[in-house]
Amino acid sequence: MRGWPSVAAALLVALAGRAHADDSAARRAEEAAARAEAAAARAEAAAARTERAIEDLERLLEQAARRQDTRHRARPR
Repeated sequence: MRGWPSVAAALLVALAGRAHADDSAARRAEEAAARAEAAAARAEAAAARTERAIEDLERLLEQAARRQDTRHRARPR
């Protein structure tokens, strides 16, 4: 029975280490989730910028096409 206190202490140390490891893993998971959320927000912002750029290009192409049509119509044949 003399060994029981040391076994109990070893078990407590092991459990405390496990709890600390679980806390560390949970903290790392939360940090990873926060990084993923930030990356998703950046990707969404990039997608919005890309969409606006495409719309701007479409407008420019329409303007260029109208100018081209006007130039062709203005020439006497």
